[in-house]
Amino acid sequence: NQEKTHEVKLTDPAATAGTALAVKRNHLYRIIITKATKLNFDIKVADWEEEEPYVAADIKLNLDPDEQKELNDALLVSRFSEYNVKAISKDNVEFFDHQLSNYSELEPSHYFSYTNLKNMGLIENGNSLSVSDSEGNSYHVPTLGEITLLYPCDLRLISDTGDVINGYKVYNNIQLTTGRAARYINPNIFDEEIFLKNNSKGQQEKSEPLTNEVTQNGFKGTSQIAAGRYRNDNFIYYNINDKSITSDNSNDGDLITYPPIYGVRFLGTSQRAAYRWQNIPYGKDNQMRALSIRIKALKDDNVILNDIVDNHSFWAEDYIEYVCPYYGYFSSTSNDIAGTSLEASYVTTTINTTSIYRLQMSYIQVQPLYAGLNSLHNLRLIKDVKEVENAE
Repeated sequence: NQEKTHEVKLTDPAATAGTALAVKRNHLYRIIITKATKLNFDIKVADWEEEEPYVAADIKLNLDPDEQKELNDALLVSRFSEYNVKAISKDNVEFFDHQLSNYSELEPSHYFSYTNLKNMGLIENGNSLSVSDSEGNSYHVPTLGEITLLYPCDLRLISDTGDVINGYKVYNNIQLTTGRAARYINPNIFDEEIFLKNNSKGQQEKSEPLTNEVTQNGFKGTSQIAAGRYRNDNFIYYNINDKSITSDNSNDGDLITYPPIYGVRFLGTSQRAAYRWQNIPYGKDNQMRALSIRIKALKDDNVILNDIVDNHSFWAEDYIEYVCPYYGYFSSTSNDIAGTSLEASYVTTTINTTSIYRLQMSYIQVQPLYAGLNSLHNLRLIKDVKEVENAE
C-alpha cells in the first residue's frame, strides 16, 4: 500500500482570492470526493492547532436597540424625508404628514419637474440648494447617486438565458406570467459605486476615483441581492392590456406575486447595511400600493446575504423604513395624473444633456430612467450633511 497526503485549502468564493473560508456555527459544510475507492481521510481545521484556539465567526445580527439606532443614524440613507413633498418654494418645503388613503386625494400641485425647481432657484450650478421645513431642518433635492442609496442600480437586467435585455441595471425579481420577458436578479456579488455629487453641468461628478472611504464625492463597497423564498401574503392580478389591477381576478388578469427582495450593501465601508424591499398594499380596502424599503445598519462585514434573507426576527424591529406610494406622475398629454397604483417616480438633479434622471419604482422593477426637464413627478428630499464622516 502506498500512502499519499494531499492538502485541500478551502477558500471563500465570495471574498478576495485566497481568503480562507471562515467556519460558522449552525452551518452545514459538505465536502464531496468523487472517483475514489478505499479512501481514508481526516478533516481538520489547522487553525485549531495553533497556540490560540480557532474561533468560528460569531455573527450577532440583533443588536441592542440603542446600538442599532446609533448605527442606523450614521447611515446617509437615514436622512431622507419620511414623506413626499406636498409643496415647495425657494424658502420653504411642506411634506405630507401621512400616506394618502385614496388616490383621489392627489392633486397636480403634488408633482414637480426639474424646470419648476430650477425656476424657483432651488437648482444652481448642477446641484440643489438648501430649503428648510417649518422646524428648521435643512433639505435638498437628491442627486441620482443619493437617491440610489434607497435602491441599487448597478446590477445587469438579464433574461433567463443570461442575455442582457437592455443597458439598465436591475431591480425586482418579479416574474410576469404575461408574454413579456421575465426579470431576474443577478445573484453575484458586485462592486457598487455611489457618486453623491453632480458637476457644474448637472452630470455625475466622476473626476476622482471612489474608495471604501466615505467622502463628499461618494464611496464604493461590495453588495449582493437575492429574492426571498416566501411570497407576500397579498397578491394581485394584473391585466397587461388595460393595466387594471384587482385582488380577485375579476379583470381576467395574470397573477403576480411579490417575494421580498433582500440585499447586503456597501460592505467594506461605514455605510454597510441590510436592505429589504417589498411591494405592499395599504389604504382603503388595501387598494393602494407602495414599495416598502427597510434598512438596518450592520456592525461589521461578517454578515452575509443568507443571514438576513427571510430572517423574520431580524426584520421585526429597529429598522429604518421608507414607504414609497405608487402615486404615478402628471401626464402633460392627458393633462391629468396617470400611473397611480402602478408606479412612483422621483425627480433628481442629475441630468444627461437634455434629460434628467428619475428613479422609477413599479411592480415590475425599479430603475433609473430618463425624463424630460418639464416632466412632473414625485419629490422626496434628503437632509443636508455639512461634513460626511465615517461611522466607524
